[in-house]
Order: sequence, then structure tokens, then C-alpha cells
Amino acid sequence: METEVSKLAGVKSAALSFMTQRLTIEAEDDRADAIVEESRKIAYKIEPEAEFKVLR
Repeated sequence: METEVSKLAGVKSAALSFMTQRLTIEAEDDRADAIVEESRKIAYKIEPEAEFKVLR
């Protein structure tokens, strides 16, 4: 999941913590909404029960 998200245009970094079950993404502000949606699609393919909470 981390690898796929980090390949998205506008993503500066992506880090997945299994301990906290949190994916942290640093992204360009103008692409943030699109990146969140694309990341959801990636996550749901890998983990269908994933939950998202966006913190800015």
C-alpha cells in the first residue's frame, strides 16, 4: 500500500505504520483531495475494511 501510494503524482512521501495502523502521506496541497481519493482506492483493494481520517 505504501509503495503504491508513494507512486501517485504529487505525493512527496508515504509511510505506513503497522503498529498504529496509520498511513501518513505528505503531498502537494493542490493535489491533496485527489491523492486522498486515489489512496482510498489503493487501500480498499488491499484492505477492504480500511477506514480513512484526513488530518491537515
